[in-house]
Amino acid sequence: MHKLSQTLSKLALALILLSFVAGASAGKDCLNSMAADTTPTFQSVVMRASDGVCLRTFMWRPDREPIRGVLVITHGIRDHALRYDGFARLLSAQGYAVFAQDLRGHAHSGGERQRFDSMQQMVADADLVVSSARQQYPSLPLFLYGHSLGGLITAEYTIAHSEHLRGVVLSGAALMRPQSVGAVSVFFARLVASLAPGFRAVAVDDHEFSRDPVVMSALAADPLISRDKLPAITAVASVDGMQDVQQKSAAIRVPILIMYGTTDKVNPIAGSQALMASVGSTDKTLKPYEGLYHDLLHEPEHQLVAADVIAWLNAHR
Repeated sequence: MHKLSQTLSKLALALILLSFVAGASAGKDCLNSMAADTTPTFQSVVMRASDGVCLRTFMWRPDREPIRGVLVITHGIRDHALRYDGFARLLSAQGYAVFAQDLRGHAHSGGERQRFDSMQQMVADADLVVSSARQQYPSLPLFLYGHSLGGLITAEYTIAHSEHLRGVVLSGAALMRPQSVGAVSVFFARLVASLAPGFRAVAVDDHEFSRDPVVMSALAADPLISRDKLPAITAVASVDGMQDVQQKSAAIRVPILIMYGTTDKVNPIAGSQALMASVGSTDKTLKPYEGLYHDLLHEPEHQLVAADVIAWLNAHR
């Protein structure tokens, strides 16, 4: 028993030291990291989270009046805001102002790579963008678009702040943990997170994000995407968020469009189907795309997906 105690103590110390090294080497600030040139229709600004982490936010503005509405995009893991540049410019051409933030620990934002400590933290980060959008366009309908992890964050935000929103679009949302992640795995993730929250514990398989080989090659070569394992605390916060949304989904009462690819192997489509059944919204649409993979806006059929989103936004302004 004494030897077991010594072994666990040594493991805990090793995890803490490894977490410290990972955090020290991975954290960065974004103040001097401009991602793109500013133009009359495109801007990049820095916002500060409550804990001081800088969050790079991008804005695409229509070049004509009237502006029809506002869309705030929240990206997923192995992802970043500028991967939605084409979609944002398409929306801008349709008269929508678009905002997108690099999540903390991603791309041009600060913080330990791919780390967040709770869904409440991510909702607070998202609220910075939503608040800025509302201040700049106070009279326009505001929508959220969340992909994958961003879909989970968007669902949590909607539960907390639905009074700000005209409607919500979810794409391949992370709403249910995969069957491969059982209760034992979650228990050990919680244990590791309690000892060393930044310890790199969970691998992400992004090999089947898209059926488009050009997209996958670009994803693999993208210097803004971290390919390290996820910190243990990120995995735990995500699982906690999924459970929270499952318990509180009836509180979502705004119009909602839930999309997924029927061959999505990243996030269980059952999570999207369950949300469709449980949300309190009377105006709700489930949109499966037959044969598509996880990353709908980067699939070969992305133009169809984008057109469907725009048509839904137009119908709900």
